[in-house]
Amino acid sequence: MILIGFIITNFFLIPNNELIEILLVLFLLVFIVVLIFVREGLFSINMYLHFYRMIEENQPPFQAIALPFESSFSNNLNKYEFTLGIQQPDYQIYYRLYRRLPWVERTQPSIVFVILSQTQGLAIDSMSLEADLTSIKDKLNQQSPIQNELTLLIKKYDVFSDEVKEQTQKIINFAYQNRAIVSIPCASFRDGRVYALRPKKLFPSKYYYVLIRLLYYLTEADEML
Repeated sequence: MILIGFIITNFFLIPNNELIEILLVLFLLVFIVVLIFVREGLFSINMYLHFYRMIEENQPPFQAIALPFESSFSNNLNKYEFTLGIQQPDYQIYYRLYRRLPWVERTQPSIVFVILSQTQGLAIDSMSLEADLTSIKDKLNQQSPIQNELTLLIKKYDVFSDEVKEQTQKIINFAYQNRAIVSIPCASFRDGRVYALRPKKLFPSKYYYVLIRLLYYLTEADEML
């Protein structure tokens, strides 16, 4: 603050002093650069804080009525106007393009994917899956530029275990202002329960909230938001 006062005071007291003007401009440039880095650093810290808070809250699997991979779940996908975009031997990709996301305010055109995987090894960044998702987005981008990409990746397991929980907690949670890429792995179990990393109340972003609420609706969960 003393430096700022010194520069501003000298700038006004000696308006023709080119050295002071140069120093002031340089200071402002440095201040802007530092502010940008600090803001991005706080953004990253905030994402990690939300992630570890959800880990600590340790929400258990919830009871579902319409289980993924069953006809009742498929019926709910149709009910909420999802389209089967790609059918592969080991996974299916359903999608819906939203002009505005439901349940939240101030969102841009968004695509929501629901991926049903018969194999537990499928990752959101696998080359084949990425190629299929890109092909769908390219077609839809011709209609309206997509600003946000939200994904539920659902896999089938026999029982809930620490290993399954650890694998399912590998989320992607990038949400900055009105842009977002959020991917939530989900585990569906034979006993009728479904697991996804989620908070008790405070969600990392409105996009994360939309995906969890959609999962509840599609599975007709007993803990609706």
